[in-house]
Amino acid sequence: MRVELVVSIEKTFGISLPESFGSEVFTVKDAVVKIQELLAAGPVAPGERVRLTWAEILAQEPSDEVKETLSLEAGPVWNMGRYAIKLLVKIIFKLYNRLSVRGLENLPTKGPFIIAPNHLSLADAPSVIAAVPWNIGSQTFFLGATEYFSGGLTSRIAKLTQVIPVDMDTRLYSALQLSAYVLRQDKILCVFPEGTRARDGKLHEFKKGVGIIARELNVPIVPVAIRGTYEMLAPGKAVLKPAKVTVTFGKPVLPGDRDYDEIVKDLYEKVAGMMENRSEKSEVRSEK
Repeated sequence: MRVELVVSIEKTFGISLPESFGSEVFTVKDAVVKIQELLAAGPVAPGERVRLTWAEILAQEPSDEVKETLSLEAGPVWNMGRYAIKLLVKIIFKLYNRLSVRGLENLPTKGPFIIAPNHLSLADAPSVIAAVPWNIGSQTFFLGATEYFSGGLTSRIAKLTQVIPVDMDTRLYSALQLSAYVLRQDKILCVFPEGTRARDGKLHEFKKGVGIIARELNVPIVPVAIRGTYEMLAPGKAVLKPAKVTVTFGKPVLPGDRDYDEIVKDLYEKVAGMMENRSEKSEVRSEK
């Protein structure tokens, strides 16, 4: 909703809103005051500062400085490090959390495509890393919140683990443009459509950003249902618990000519369906 509001205001008033607009506006009054301030700054030439379509927004490439932080084409030393990390993570999940993986046959053989799991815990991204084969994992990049990867050490860890630090609140356009750039390089992007971890362990509404990217770039989205990571490492907890973790990959959602809402709704229903089916099977086994 926030994404569409920004674009609608820009088109209506012929102004360019700052990327921080979404995080600064909480009420209608806030929006009115902010728009009045921008309009008072002076007239705007037609088309001078207006972003017209999402296709145009996503077509803009990030700066060379930002590109250098991505390491899209890693050398042999980086690849060895990444492979070692993946192997270690997989061993931990297999031995400590009895990792079970289903539906790997639903993953396309190569990018570009989007992996879209539900978000329960900080252990979700590692569980995906442990679940996918190396030929997929080595090409997969994760969107991560800048608050966790802004330091010197954590930024290096992000680079090694192929995490792209983004701020969806204050730099929304940049985050979406960076996502589009990664996919245009035939890579794989892992995005958590809920936007943040579910503090109650339940599935929450999906944001529209993933639908925008998929529709405008015409890339498939693989729905993923993760179970057990909430019990393994709930938000606010620091100690890992030996809970069983299951990662299920569903059949890809193809954007086609559908609008953003329809794509996101389809994706949500597929993830919810996989989580519900798994829950029902668990209940049946427990009854037996």
